[in-house]
Amino acid sequence: DEERLADGAGAGAGAGAGGAVRRCAAEEEEEDLQGAYVRGQQLAAAEKVLPQEQVTYRAILQENSAVMAKEMTTRRFTGDTLGYVTPWGAAGYEEAKRFAAKFTYVAPVWYQVDHGLEAGSTLRGGHDVDQGWIQAVRKENGAVKLAPRFLWDQWTGGHYSRFLSSEGLMRAVAQEIAAEVRSQGYDGAVLDFGYLNTRAARKQFKFLIATIYDALQVVGGELILVVPPYVEGEGEQLFGADEFESLKSVVDRFQIMSYDYVAPDGRPAANAPLSWMMQTVFNILPPAERKPENARKLMLGMNFYGKDYSFGGTNTILGSDYLQILEKHKPDIEWLEEEAEHKIVYHKAGSEHILYYPSLLSVQRRIELAQQLGVGLAIWELSQGLPYFLALY
Repeated sequence: DEERLADGAGAGAGAGAGGAVRRCAAEEEEEDLQGAYVRGQQLAAAEKVLPQEQVTYRAILQENSAVMAKEMTTRRFTGDTLGYVTPWGAAGYEEAKRFAAKFTYVAPVWYQVDHGLEAGSTLRGGHDVDQGWIQAVRKENGAVKLAPRFLWDQWTGGHYSRFLSSEGLMRAVAQEIAAEVRSQGYDGAVLDFGYLNTRAARKQFKFLIATIYDALQVVGGELILVVPPYVEGEGEQLFGADEFESLKSVVDRFQIMSYDYVAPDGRPAANAPLSWMMQTVFNILPPAERKPENARKLMLGMNFYGKDYSFGGTNTILGSDYLQILEKHKPDIEWLEEEAEHKIVYHKAGSEHILYYPSLLSVQRRIELAQQLGVGLAIWELSQGLPYFLALY
């Protein structure tokens, strides 16, 4: 049981794992949705900077920061939008303020739940709390909800086994999270267990989530639960329709880690193929059974970072890295219609590099998908993208 509980645990909201998905699994629904949203019209980033398939490195270098003032305060996407900010991505704090009108939730990545539970206090990370910044964000958008992330960090199967077998420990953690939410004036909490396999302890896990939910309700806070994405080839998914039905009454929003797709053959692959993101939703809410009130509880994870594949391994690429690569290597940029992502190939030190990084069009297509499916979006994370991405929301 300890091994099963430890399966992938502690990956966090910024790491993920995907799996192959047969495009035909989503084709019927995709056809039904065609025409429901007009691409390039309501979601144009700015009057002169439009999402398009044919884009050049020069255009990106010249236009990535071209955001008109009205685009910072005009909200286009009608679903919930969550933006993560991290202590290691300082620019995200500024973007959360500048684009505050775009967000339903802002989730600073501040807290870790320690597995040394018997030692007393379980929370770490309070030193990162910045009340001045919180007030600045709320000044820009009085309706935005601040919900910091609480990460069960570096927990093993043994840690989870002991924790989930003790109702007393679970209640203590719930009370400590709720007390922190109340004392800091937060509007809720994001709970991140990474790729925790709860199959061996489903009843206990529901007790934990329900206990935290009840504690947050007392202090007026919402509960957002980070859940794993769909992985093809798995006989039983880590999170699917059964888990959703079991937990939906004690969770306000479910954030799916729909990024970091991994091709079944291990070859370089897009960050999050559009059909895979769609199948991730269908795995939880099958098309025939999807109700608007249930769809609203879901938020698709959306990467603002990219991946660079080479013989030496895979590297995460941030917006600043991408701009440097474009300026130095001046590559052609290829649009992949099936994946709905842009790709470049360049050479460095005699090695070929294949790089997938978001673009205006790839971001727009995912916003359209979320709009069509009636789900929200969660951005990991604000500092990693290009400024004009947020103008689309």
